[in-house]
Amino acid sequence: MKKVLSMVVLLTSFQLIAHADSLNVRTVGVYDTPGFAKKVFVNNDHAFIADDAWGLRIINIANPAMPYEVGYCDSVFACDVFVLDSFAYIASGTSGLTIINISDYNNPHFAGCYNTPGYAKRLTVSGNYAYVADYNCGLRIINISDPAFPFEVGYYDTPGNTCGVAVMDSFAYLADGDSGLRKVNISDKANPFLTNWAWTSIANDYALSLAISGDFVYVAWGHFGLHAFRKDSLIAIGMFSTYNSRDVALNGKYAFIADGEYGLKVFDISTYQTIGYYNTPDLCYGVTYSDSLIFVADGLSGLRILQGYGPAGVADEQRSPAEIKTTGLTLEVLGNKISYQLPQNGNASLKIYNLLGQEVRALFSENKRSGVYNISWDGNNEAGHKVASGVYLVGLHSQGQRASGKIVVVR
Repeated sequence: MKKVLSMVVLLTSFQLIAHADSLNVRTVGVYDTPGFAKKVFVNNDHAFIADDAWGLRIINIANPAMPYEVGYCDSVFACDVFVLDSFAYIASGTSGLTIINISDYNNPHFAGCYNTPGYAKRLTVSGNYAYVADYNCGLRIINISDPAFPFEVGYYDTPGNTCGVAVMDSFAYLADGDSGLRKVNISDKANPFLTNWAWTSIANDYALSLAISGDFVYVAWGHFGLHAFRKDSLIAIGMFSTYNSRDVALNGKYAFIADGEYGLKVFDISTYQTIGYYNTPDLCYGVTYSDSLIFVADGLSGLRILQGYGPAGVADEQRSPAEIKTTGLTLEVLGNKISYQLPQNGNASLKIYNLLGQEVRALFSENKRSGVYNISWDGNNEAGHKVASGVYLVGLHSQGQRASGKIVVVR
């Protein structure tokens, strides 16, 4: 029995070490949203988070090292978000398309909706139309010229489960689950039709998301990695190995992959080489790139703002490791040891939570000076009783910033 227990502890320690690993990517800032961050859209100085059951969250990122929430709309279920002008367009699962008026970021409010027949997972907006990846009901094309009264003008029901959509020129490109990549002509919105398709013969893997750059389409294909296709013919031209690709963003020669439980991956798409990675604390579901920063929707750990340096490419790549560490709160967990860094003096707290978000133990809550600290958790709750085996969350809060990690108890 002791041998089995030792093996469990060893594997747990390895997983925690892995979450601290990074290559050519550093943390700039963190904001822990209240829900499960699935997607992020950046518009100027604000990040818009599709936070699952906690709706739309609007985060000020003017200072990326200290992001903070300015407004929210929690009356909507949010799988994906796209922002255009004064409106946020939300893929709302069984509620279809929801439109939120964000003319006042401090007071976003309901503007209109269209209940699609399926499960709205992803969407994009172009001109007066929202293109919704409606899972078991394919592509739905919604006229949004009047946000208060959106209506469907056409649809294309795919053979798979449509998980992602991108639009360029007169075509919609669909990540269609186990039926692969689909290219649909949308020049006539009322009568879209299939022009080409591509798929793989690998069982139990699904096309989940996609992005377009120049003449190529890049598809996040779950455990089958990131695949590149020619945009015109959908002929496959190459692939990048990942563990659980869920989303992809592009910038020049870089591809940024939200790789689920394996965090962020950065590829040079001109050489097919991995040039950076960052193992985020939770499940990396969504990613976007804006103004030299990488924005990650990281499940229970919320919004993470990262930056590539060195081969992953930013102008200030000569910064030293010491300078890199001072950009914001940092938190690392190894076994029952917790290391953290406070970038400035002020009130701070470090607490343990269960997976329901309930507080289990406050390790401290006090005024502290800036610096690097180490602390251990003995596995006891606030009453001094041993907690049950399982996964617990570690939350560090200071001066409007948050950082989080995981700790595993094995009895």
